[in-house]
Amino acid sequence: MQTRTVARSQTAPFLFAIPLILAALLLAAVARASEEKPGHHVLRGEKVHVTNVIGTVTLLPAEGRDVTVDVAPSGRDADQLRVEVLDCRGAKMLRVVYPSDLVVDPDMGRHSSSEVWLDDCGHGRRIKFTRSGKGLDARADVTIHVPRDQTLSVDLGKGRLKVSKTNADLHLETGAGMISAADVVGSVSLETGSGSVDVDGATGAMSIESGSGEVEVRNLDGSLSLETGSGAITLDRIRADQVSIETGSGGISAEGIIAAEFTAETGSGGIRIDRLNAPRAVLETGSGGVALDLERSPESLHIETGSGGVTLTTPRDLNARLEIECSRRLLDIDFPLDVESQNSRRFRGRVGNGKGSIEIGTGSGRVAVRPRAS
Repeated sequence: MQTRTVARSQTAPFLFAIPLILAALLLAAVARASEEKPGHHVLRGEKVHVTNVIGTVTLLPAEGRDVTVDVAPSGRDADQLRVEVLDCRGAKMLRVVYPSDLVVDPDMGRHSSSEVWLDDCGHGRRIKFTRSGKGLDARADVTIHVPRDQTLSVDLGKGRLKVSKTNADLHLETGAGMISAADVVGSVSLETGSGSVDVDGATGAMSIESGSGEVEVRNLDGSLSLETGSGAITLDRIRADQVSIETGSGGISAEGIIAAEFTAETGSGGIRIDRLNAPRAVLETGSGGVALDLERSPESLHIETGSGGVTLTTPRDLNARLEIECSRRLLDIDFPLDVESQNSRRFRGRVGNGKGSIEIGTGSGRVAVRPRAS
């Protein structure tokens, strides 16, 4: 009799196991991302991320080692809001869950609407705001207590961000709304798509970005990088390794700046800097005047404007080689000079021992170089 052997498939057990594996993964995901009611929440982890669609987010210092988050909903549909806690890209994440992508913003103008893009753990979510109508009438004010040396980020679709007296590494972003920071320590990044930014008291690396809106920074010790699409920029009492300022459209004014390197650029707008103490500085504007008061003789200074005058005030013991491009009849240098070359548009000369370098150029406008009164 001939015996027939039947081979069993080696993949069959694996195929039968797939549904069980998927079910286990789904249960694990649900466990990691359980929905809870708004209220008081405690988050533990080196990195924490908080997201909210609309409202005010306030950050304050914490005494302990845990991040605590208090969520206070309001609005006609406030009872529909939930809180979800999950693991997201190496961080513990808390997000306020809104069951609709159309949300009522009672502060909007009549018949107006707006949209923002909210990062939802790697999956972008477009939120549309309307003043009234069929949208979800709910918002949440969030208060976060931040321990010392914590790394924390906040992503807010629309609303105000406020932080004070924290000692932590922070990244705070709102699609539209004002940001204010006071007496903060650590590496801090502030970003708003549209809205003003006000900083009063900071120690560490400060980065600020605004699509449009005024920016004011006072009493900073560390480094400063500031960029805005449009809006005036004001600085006062800054001590930094490096200061970099850029705006597409808007004036720049600063006073009492001490820095190793200072850069200020605007596409359209005047620049006025009083009492700058920086060995290396660059000031550029496409259209607008420049007024600079130096407290020290520079190692390297570059000033350029496409259209506008330049007034440079320096210490009386200035030592620099000057290279200036402007109309000869609009040039006024109130220092003893060793003239090297001069024509109708370009001047080269030396003041003192000529150790430093000063370059000034204007397409149209007067250039004046003067000693300080005292």
